[in-house]
Amino acid sequence: MNGSTVPVAAPAAAPAPTADDAILGTYKRAPMELVRGEGVYLYDAEGRRYLDFVAGIAVNALGYGDPGLCAALHAAADGLIHTSNLYRTAPGVELAEKLVARSFASKVFFCNSGGEANEGAMKFARRWARAQGEQKHRIVALRGAFHGRLFGTLAATDRTAYQLPFQPLAGGISIVERDLNDVAAALDAETGAAVIVEPVQGEGGVRVLDPGFLRELRALTRERNAALIFDEIQCGLGRTGTLFAYEQTGVVPDMLTLAKPMAGGLPMGAVLMTDEIAVAIKPGDHGTTFGGGPFVASVAS
Repeated sequence: MNGSTVPVAAPAAAPAPTADDAILGTYKRAPMELVRGEGVYLYDAEGRRYLDFVAGIAVNALGYGDPGLCAALHAAADGLIHTSNLYRTAPGVELAEKLVARSFASKVFFCNSGGEANEGAMKFARRWARAQGEQKHRIVALRGAFHGRLFGTLAATDRTAYQLPFQPLAGGISIVERDLNDVAAALDAETGAAVIVEPVQGEGGVRVLDPGFLRELRALTRERNAALIFDEIQCGLGRTGTLFAYEQTGVVPDMLTLAKPMAGGLPMGAVLMTDEIAVAIKPGDHGTTFGGGPFVASVAS
């Protein structure tokens, strides 16, 4: 080349990332871009209409564009958006008082999701149970359960495909058949802290647990000095015809978890609990930066 430098092509510029390129691929997204919703319908960027059977994964109980929800959102946006749980704000207090007035509970802990609510309930159960006996820690869940994919709740979720990549799972959590004898064997009096169940299993096949079985669980947990936790994240807030699913069963739990439609699409969860559980929880035992903030609590209320 007569001593001349051979030109080297510049590396091709990387294509600009699309939304799916930049967002971690934990979901296989459908091949359309949704831009708006109305009632039970969603619309994509080309104007095509879709009947939404998913409802935001059981979140959008009021559908899309509900006038009351939209008005609440606009009103809340004019107030405080966030401070922290170091301070008292009226919307969180008012929402907690409404939940207490409509339920068995004496206290409410707010968080951001169903997984967080169940994780919190499991922690609260262990904190309370430890006062009954230093060895009490075991939490028992049922075959078919889905309680979340955080590290603690994953161990209580009966999905091998979800669990396998993350083993070893959190310890002290057992999944047993939906049979009183199996629950009793796992929940011995010395180590048993709680039983967590969905009154209506969601991912487990919309399986309604028999009220008689729930009554037996209630009697067993009292006998073993363990807490009974109802996970109503999918089946609560009106989906069974009463505000809470436990009202259909005649069984009152020690704790109840809520999320999904609670704030109309904004991220919110809650743990409702009896005073007996609540008095065991001390400042610093648990926390949340955003849970129960004034904006989301105002909309939920």
